[in-house]
Amino acid sequence: MQNPCDIISEFGSQVNESFDLFEKTRRETGFTICKVLDDSKLSTTSTCVGEKCFLTEKPCYDHKEVFGTFHTHPYGIFRPSPIDIKTALTFRMPFFCIGTERNSKRNVKCFSINTEHPNFEITRHKILTAEGEELERLSEIAKKNFIKEFECKLETT
Repeated sequence: MQNPCDIISEFGSQVNESFDLFEKTRRETGFTICKVLDDSKLSTTSTCVGEKCFLTEKPCYDHKEVFGTFHTHPYGIFRPSPIDIKTALTFRMPFFCIGTERNSKRNVKCFSINTEHPNFEITRHKILTAEGEELERLSEIAKKNFIKEFECKLETT
């Protein structure tokens, strides 16, 4: 898979739109990147506001699959939450990206998921049914074993 920062940079105007909405609402904002199944073209859902706005059962329609997500995190924290990881694994997305603001500067990090790791499927299965402290523990295992971090250099305003 190509570097997820390269993929998210294709949607720079929507990343900026998400940051703008975040600044206005001080709530998480984001969008889902969808891949057309028969030709691999990428498209996005509309930008939404709220912690659960793109966690719908089928965020991509019309013969598309979830390919990745972008969303903002409050308080300048890049750390993927257990829910971020559970969502990524639910949809088997190859990556997700998080945007934060620090010192009035917009920053983006992406996280790719190595689905070829020998323990991926068993850990994924456990995470999908876990909650609370068990979900947190398993998410840490996932981050350590098969989630790789990329710091992106995006043109954000």
